Amino acid sequence: MNDLLPVATGLAHDLKADELGSRTATLTIACVCAHLPGRTEVRDEDFLAHPWNGTPSSDAEYLTWTRSDS
Repeated sequence: MNDLLPVATGLAHDLKADELGSRTATLTIACVCAHLPGRTEVRDEDFLAHPWNGTPSSDAEYLTWTRSDS
């Protein structure tokens, strides 16, 4: 999970800066690895409402994500 948060946050920053980000309501990033037994996802269900620009901090952005495992 700790490895997924910085990657997901970087992708959220890139998407928010792109025109497609203005049309994205929910963002889900998944990690499916051969060495893990299942799938780990982080999701921002209100992507449009969050700035995803580094404010107020990376740690605060990490708290935006909700996690699910399957």
